[in-house]
Amino acid sequence: MQVNSDRPPKPEQTIDGYVLTDSGDKVASHFVGVLFGVVFAGAGVFVFTVEDSLFNRVFATPFILVGVALIVIPLVGLWRIRRLSPGQLVSPEWPLRRGTTARLTYRRSTRRGAGTEIDSVAAYAKVLEVARYRQGTDTHTVTEEVARFPIQTHILATPGALVAELRLDIPPDGPPSFRARNNRIEWWMFVEPSAAGSPVDGSSFKVQVN
Repeated sequence: MQVNSDRPPKPEQTIDGYVLTDSGDKVASHFVGVLFGVVFAGAGVFVFTVEDSLFNRVFATPFILVGVALIVIPLVGLWRIRRLSPGQLVSPEWPLRRGTTARLTYRRSTRRGAGTEIDSVAAYAKVLEVARYRQGTDTHTVTEEVARFPIQTHILATPGALVAELRLDIPPDGPPSFRARNNRIEWWMFVEPSAAGSPVDGSSFKVQVN
């Protein structure tokens, strides 16, 4: 899952705690997949019909099959995404602190009151080091994973919504969040719901760890 590094987020303070909302747009990536599928299938159909020969049929058939798969799979993923609202991460405190156990809540509601298909949730945290440097007239950004930590999850079944409890043990010697002009240390949390063993739509959250 990709992340977009930017300024530290400002969670919304509510009666439930501090709320972060995943603002990543997953829809565009699915449309890109459909576009590639149309190109593959179109190329196959063109070769298949330009000349009626056994060679053309054998050559074009894999393109058509791959194109159809590239169209159908993203459309199924898009249908699943549209059934769920953007993921939210709720923390009772902000920022998170090293040497403590962060107990958070992940929640998503279903659109139009439809029942959710989610039956499992996996989660983990990453520490990323982002460095920016200049080479001649060009500016380059390099992102490196410094550490990764498991997050324990427990689903709470509620009608019309997905709610999961998350537990992250933050080591006392872990690097704190840090931001300078050309260097950053960022903590990210990734939550990956699944339905019948297939990923549905993951959420990513940048958290502040002091």
